[in-house]
Amino acid sequence: MEDAFAYMAPGKVILFGEHFVVHGARAVMCAIDRRVVAESYRREGNTLSVRSGLESADLPLGVPTGSIAPALRPFHHIVRSLGCGGATLRIRSEIPPGAGLGSSSACCVAAAGSLAALRGISVDIMDVAVSAERSAYPGSSGADCAACALGGVVSYVRGTPPAGVRPGDVPPDLRLVIADSGIIHNTGEMVDIVGRGARADPAGFAAFMARADAISAEALERLAAGDIPGLGRLASDNQALLEALGVSNDILRRMVRVADRHSYGSKITGAGGGGCIVAIADPSNAAATVSALAGEGYRTFEAQISGGAHPVNTL
Repeated sequence: MEDAFAYMAPGKVILFGEHFVVHGARAVMCAIDRRVVAESYRREGNTLSVRSGLESADLPLGVPTGSIAPALRPFHHIVRSLGCGGATLRIRSEIPPGAGLGSSSACCVAAAGSLAALRGISVDIMDVAVSAERSAYPGSSGADCAACALGGVVSYVRGTPPAGVRPGDVPPDLRLVIADSGIIHNTGEMVDIVGRGARADPAGFAAFMARADAISAEALERLAAGDIPGLGRLASDNQALLEALGVSNDILRRMVRVADRHSYGSKITGAGGGGCIVAIADPSNAAATVSALAGEGYRTFEAQISGGAHPVNTL
C-alpha cells in the first residue's frame, strides 16, 4: 500500500467561556490526551473516499460542498480548497462524538494536516480547519480548532490570533476530571438557544458576556499564580452563567453536584444539553472525584493536558 500521510490532533476541553466566545468574549481551553489520527492516500479519479468508525462514503469532488452531508462536509471542503484531487481519508478517533470534547474540530485539524501533506503544500492548518468546520457549522467560533491545533492551554477571542499560555504558567498539579453524561448533544441546537436568548434580552446577555469575559481573564491570572482552588471557584461561577443561559439539565446539574463534593469546582464543558462536565482538581482530590462520578455510573477519566497537532508515523 502507498505510504500514508498521517496527522494527529488532540481533543479539547473548554475550561471557561463556552457560548460566550461565539459572541466575542474570551474563552480559555486546553488540549487533552484523547486524539484523532487522519491518514490520507492518493486515489485515482475525482472522488474523496472517507472511512471512519462513524461515517463512510465516497464523495464526488465535482459537486458543491454544500450538497454534502454535514458530518462529511468539512473533509470535502478541505480537499477542494487544497486542490488535492482524488484521495482516500481514514479517520481513527479516541474522542466520543457529541460529548463536547472537540471530536469534530480534532477531525478537521487532523484531516487538514494530513491532506496538506498529501498535496505537498505548507498551509496554516488551524485556518484550514476553522474554514472546514464552518462549512458545516457556520456559527463556529474557531476556538475548538485553535485548542486542537495549538495544544496546551489557549486563550482565544474570536477574530484575533489565539494566544498560547506558557507551560510555566500552568500549575503542574492541576488535574482535570472529565465525566460523560452519555447524552449526545447537538451543538447547533444549543448555540441557537443561546442566540435566541441574547436577541430576546440584549441588555441581560451583555451583562452575562461581561461577567464571562471577566471570569476568563481572572482564570488566566489564577493559572499563572498556581491557584487551583481559585480556578475551581471560577468554574462554579461559570457554571452559574451556563445555567442561566438554559444549556444545562437535571442530569448535568446532578453531575456537577457530585463533582463539587470532592473537587474545587466543576462545570459543563462544551455546548451543554448533554456531553461532559469538567471538574478542577489536584492530586489530593482527583481520585476521589473520579470515584464519585464513576460510582454514579458516568464514564469518567482524569485527563492530561496535551501538546498540539503534528504529523505521525503510521504502522
